[in-house]
Amino acid sequence: MKKKIAILLVAALSVTGLTGLSFNKDDLKNAAKVVVVGMVAKALIDMIVESNTKQTKTEEQVVQEQKARNQQLPKFSRVDTYAVNLSPSKVFKANQPATVKSSFYITPGQDVSKIKIEERLDILDPNKDVAKTHTKLINEKSQKGGEFENSFVFTLPKGLPDGLYSAKTTLLIDGKDQKTVNSEFQFAVHTVWGNMQVAMMY
Repeated sequence: MKKKIAILLVAALSVTGLTGLSFNKDDLKNAAKVVVVGMVAKALIDMIVESNTKQTKTEEQVVQEQKARNQQLPKFSRVDTYAVNLSPSKVFKANQPATVKSSFYITPGQDVSKIKIEERLDILDPNKDVAKTHTKLINEKSQKGGEFENSFVFTLPKGLPDGLYSAKTTLLIDGKDQKTVNSEFQFAVHTVWGNMQVAMMY
């Protein structure tokens, strides 16, 4: 790993035009940051995300509950509730499985026969750039509304720098964003090359 980082640092120095042999501290920091950004992007893009969905109420049950409250169905399908939990904690470690679990209640619109419900997970790096996206089609078989639970499971790889990352989830109905929840988490592992910390807070 140290040899790989050293090679990448030399490449970064070359790319940034710092090809002389006398580097000052700022030059090395800037070059290290270029390396880290590239390593973060590659590691998160390659990260595997698994998802699992369970329906807890059918569309018929949701419609009955609406009628029991003496409410008419909305003109368009809508998200009535959306709750998201991040586990195991707000501080993650490398090779530790993390779960983003959500529950949501979708009421169908009037005279709507089919609904396409999706949930999108975006992993944002410490610069708040989207580094990984995974979208799950929730109701592929029924194409109906209802109440659902969905979970995304991923394992952050080794080599990521310290920083405040985000797991942003968005519910979509018929391809349009409806509600978004942003869950921040701290990744706290240092990567060291020689006496210089390559992993830096952004």
